[in-house]
Amino acid sequence: PKYCGHIFEVNCGKGPLKIVVTNSNLGGGLDLYASSWAKATNNLPPGITSCQVQLTADNPFKGVTKPVCYFATGETTNLWYRKVGLLNTGAKLVVEASFKGAKGAREGPYFAFGGEGKLSDKVTFKFDDGSSLDVPLSECKSGADKQLWQ
Repeated sequence: PKYCGHIFEVNCGKGPLKIVVTNSNLGGGLDLYASSWAKATNNLPPGITSCQVQLTADNPFKGVTKPVCYFATGETTNLWYRKVGLLNTGAKLVVEASFKGAKGAREGPYFAFGGEGKLSDKVTFKFDDGSSLDVPLSECKSGADKQLWQ
């Protein structure tokens, strides 16, 4: 789940292809959708192959250079529960998030928090390099307006 929203460069011997991670594979490895598989392998039949895979520092949102916080759904004003995630972080991976001192439960690329809070309260996102970023809930975008990958 920590790779959701990040861009990998995949090379299966037919040249590099950049792919946005949209879900996680519980069995490990990399599953490619049919359209990505066809491009990465030059239309080989589906199956297992060996590819080089590299995490890039590219951001998926064109023209946006800073991290973007999203609510998982359109619900942005619940004072007792919130689920938020941070995307567009370059090569930094979010490994943990906390709200008012409590760690969030990871749900895909999002973190869920219970307990009273207001929109001026901040979520602290911690990255794999040890750094962190505080984001007020008021700056998180509604999940009802989710970005489509292009």
